Amino acid sequence: MPGPGEYRPDPSQGITRIEDLPKPKIRCQSRNYRRRPCPRCGQSAYRDRRVRRTLHDLGNPLTGRPRELIVIYSQHCCTRCRKYFNADMTDLAAPGSHYTKRVVDTAVRLVIEDGLPYRAASWSLWRDHRVFVPYATIQNWVEDGGEKAQRRIPTDYLDWALSDFSGYIAADELYDGPFCVLSIVDNRTFKRLSYHVLDRDPTQVDIEAFFRRFRQALEARGLTVQGITTDGSTLYPEPIAAVFGAVPHQVCQFHILHEVNKAILSAVAQERKRLAAGAPKLPRGRLPAQRRPSVPLGARSGSSRRW
Repeated sequence: MPGPGEYRPDPSQGITRIEDLPKPKIRCQSRNYRRRPCPRCGQSAYRDRRVRRTLHDLGNPLTGRPRELIVIYSQHCCTRCRKYFNADMTDLAAPGSHYTKRVVDTAVRLVIEDGLPYRAASWSLWRDHRVFVPYATIQNWVEDGGEKAQRRIPTDYLDWALSDFSGYIAADELYDGPFCVLSIVDNRTFKRLSYHVLDRDPTQVDIEAFFRRFRQALEARGLTVQGITTDGSTLYPEPIAAVFGAVPHQVCQFHILHEVNKAILSAVAQERKRLAAGAPKLPRGRLPAQRRPSVPLGARSGSSRRW
């Protein structure tokens, strides 16, 4: 029986056949109405037919089974403007999406708040929530959210995140294949303040533009930056000086210790190679008789040999 703290992999890890995965639990919902107002002219339109839609929802972590949402909805036809439209389901999922809004929100939070790469976020969704989302789909959600957030973050999210702004921020970049996520976090409250997704490696021009947008959001609220923490990358010193001026800039202690340990391990590996190269090479096989070590007579007479 495994003890406390012992690592146990996910039961589905290593499964390659779809039929071997846990069977989904089906849940039904109805959006079937006899009449609905036309979104174009407002006239009450009768139901023309019923349609079925399947949505992937967050699974049950207790049973370890996925969950599929079967929605039966009505399609209506307006006799005045000849428009066909479906019953409203925007509370469940976006139009044309195969996943519920809960799945989309959870996936975006894994990338933005927890800082997971797209591939790791895809595995985390399956392991913890039993819903499979390709990492490319998560990338599209994050990038689409980033474009919409240009209008929403300055008014809604930043008002909450900057309500107790400490003045000290930490900037970092997260790489996932050819993509990179730039982020700024409050170094005291640990709230994610801003982010930006790139489809390439960042440059100092990208970092400076990212910092300038964040500084505009601070100036609009009468806030200033008191200190900045980054890793040892050469991307940050010049943009920080250009945007924030003489603000104190320090390197993260974790990154310093990481580089020190990396240098120590590299020096140890080089020393091992040097010692191995300078060691005398012994001939293969048994040593010649004249080079064998002498054995005392007492030890030789007391020895026995098996045949």
